Amino acid sequence: MKNTKNNDAVSPVVGVMLMLVVTIIIAAVVASFASGLGSDTSNTPTAVFTENVQSNGGFLSLVTLTHKGGDTLSVAEVKLLLNVYGETKTYSVSNDNLNAPFGNAINPGDEIVATVTMSDYIQSGSPVKYTLVDLTSGNAIASGTFVVP
Repeated sequence: MKNTKNNDAVSPVVGVMLMLVVTIIIAAVVASFASGLGSDTSNTPTAVFTENVQSNGGFLSLVTLTHKGGDTLSVAEVKLLLNVYGETKTYSVSNDNLNAPFGNAINPGDEIVATVTMSDYIQSGSPVKYTLVDLTSGNAIASGTFVVP
């Protein structure tokens, strides 16, 4: 009688365990996409803007953004962020420091004007990054930089 060890049982058990782990991972990925976790349901409008900045007494006084093309924007659904000196200043219609056209829409050719006060203290020669943000999605519509004249 021949005495041999049978090690055949280890390989099938490891194989079954690996298949089970892969199946669970695939099921988790499919479930996350099916529940909406993997998709972005909000659509951010896109638009092109040009900026015109004015200073008064050595400080930034007005930032005018002209809508050159792209989607029509809702006046109440946008805010302008100015990042200068490592600090972000917010301008919006609800804060009463952002003027937009009459009505509810910002169409190509319309202007958005941010009134910058002396308390914002943005000096001439300062580089400023601006971002126009869609409040519905929280994403940027347009951005750019300028230097205060």
